[in-house]
Amino acid sequence: LTGLIVTGVTFQDNNSNNDSLGGDIVVRADSSVINSNTFSGGGALGSCIRLLSGADDNIATINNMSKSTCSTKIADGGVGNITTGNLL
Repeated sequence: LTGLIVTGVTFQDNNSNNDSLGGDIVVRADSSVINSNTFSGGGALGSCIRLLSGADDNIATINNMSKSTCSTKIADGGVGNITTGNLL
């Protein structure tokens, strides 16, 4: 899926897999926008946002992860992704 837009969503106690491959949002493709979301709780072994290798030119900004219990806030395995401006 290219061009995914996720905005204004609250992810509470969520994690698709509570392991090193899981995340509240897992992006496998390019040019997605993940803005202004709130992440609270979550699996202690997963990520809030996981941009997989080859997931390039995505934007993940202005997300609030300050109350997340995920081990990693943003896992960035792609190229050219913008992940600044998030409240960690």
